[in-house]
Amino acid sequence: MVIETKIEISGESLEKFTSLVANKVAEKLNRYESKEAPEYFSKVEAAKYLNVSPNTLDKYIKNGLEIHIIDDELATRLSKTSIDKFMNEHKVKGYI
Repeated sequence: MVIETKIEISGESLEKFTSLVANKVAEKLNRYESKEAPEYFSKVEAAKYLNVSPNTLDKYIKNGLEIHIIDDELATRLSKTSIDKFMNEHKVKGYI
């Protein structure tokens, strides 16, 4: 079943809405492109920050990436500092 609804928005309101959405999208893109990020990430956010899959992030955790567990695993957080430190500790030069 498909329901169609027509909504009329004034030009000024549409401009404000478009501008607001564009600014929010740009803000999110800039945050991850510049690696400017909050100090603590959820696992999904951490995977995005690292540009890896959630499964790869779990492997990093098993290999020593520090995590913060709150309320018996109801909330798991990873600090940007710990992520950056882990990645720096696992640098390899000349590996192919």
